[in-house]
Amino acid sequence: MEKRPTYCELEEQLAEALRRAEGAEELKNAFLANISHEIRTPMNAIIGASDILRDESLTNEERNEFASILNISSRSLLDLLNRIIDLSQLDSGIMKLHESETDLEAVIIRLYTIYEDKIKILDKDITIDYQIDCHNPNIIIDGEKLEKSISYLLDNAINFTQSGKIELSCTLQDDQEIKISVKDTGVGISQEQQESIFNRFNQVDNSYTRKQSGAGIGLSLCSRYMKLMRGSLKLESELGQGSTFFLSVPTSFKKEELEEMETNTGIQNRNSFVG
Repeated sequence: MEKRPTYCELEEQLAEALRRAEGAEELKNAFLANISHEIRTPMNAIIGASDILRDESLTNEERNEFASILNISSRSLLDLLNRIIDLSQLDSGIMKLHESETDLEAVIIRLYTIYEDKIKILDKDITIDYQIDCHNPNIIIDGEKLEKSISYLLDNAINFTQSGKIELSCTLQDDQEIKISVKDTGVGISQEQQESIFNRFNQVDNSYTRKQSGAGIGLSLCSRYMKLMRGSLKLESELGQGSTFFLSVPTSFKKEELEEMETNTGIQNRNSFVG
């Protein structure tokens, strides 16, 4: 005969169900506060620009300007949808790693170039710089997820920095671990808020009237990518003093490269012994 739960057990189950319901309600509110704003903004721009483009009296320069607005807004909306899809795949556990040989130096330089242009478009008083300390940039890793993770940290840095500097740094430690940092001189994050910012659809300011854009997905995705890649994401920040995010990801090399590295190390050791 199946054992019936006691009154105390039923109370505990009910309390747990209530906690889950409250958590779901908070998540729904955060989703509405962030996503609705991030969808409406590009959609309004797309609709407005497409309506104006019907005007036959527009000059070629004006048409190009509104066509550019259409393109940028469409890409913004597509990026948001891609982030939501990635988050859904991570939640359901169906996302897999796709590791391949990746030129780490090329990834860093490409991101630097993209975000240097982005800062110019936004007309912010920010300088961006990068530093690479990686004697062997061709590594085996999921380059797409690593690049997305770094880009989300750069998006966050630009979003919360009005003036100052953003520094992107990449090092390879002991040929086993990639360490990447993104440092900014932005508004910073208080100790109380540092844990919650990695939750999905969460931001320091979740209100409809917040000044910064963003759906509150990037940092959550970055954190989950790191778990999938057996890496870590850490934060050092003080309110008003800027923030630094640290990515650490284990890596490996192709067999031929490892043999070559071991051979070179052996030659160096022999030379040192002879000397």
